[in-house]
Amino acid sequence: TKEIFDSLDKLTMDSDDIKYKEKKLNNCLNAIKDKDLKKLTNNIYNDLENITFKLYDDVRVVKECIINCNALGTLMSGSGPTIFGIFDNYFKGLKAKHDVKNRFKDAFVYLGKPI
Repeated sequence: TKEIFDSLDKLTMDSDDIKYKEKKLNNCLNAIKDKDLKKLTNNIYNDLENITFKLYDDVRVVKECIINCNALGTLMSGSGPTIFGIFDNYFKGLKAKHDVKNRFKDAFVYLGKPI
């Protein structure tokens, strides 16, 4: 985690980066308010993903696997290594759980549901 946050501290953001992130955040907030899952999953992001993926390629590979399972959206949680996928129905999520577990035998794979 320290290595990832140290790398983040070295990144510079210009005003376009800040405007982009503000737009993404506002889109997420509006999507939640409107209960628009597709809009939400199109706007989630994590600045730490690219840094973590450069340092730990296996985390990127897990994300790609979940994307290939037809997730509406995927994201790394915090500084990693947890990756989650968002699916529009239970059975797609269940299939993804089995596919990911079959590919990454030592991974902890859980199927959650919104509360």
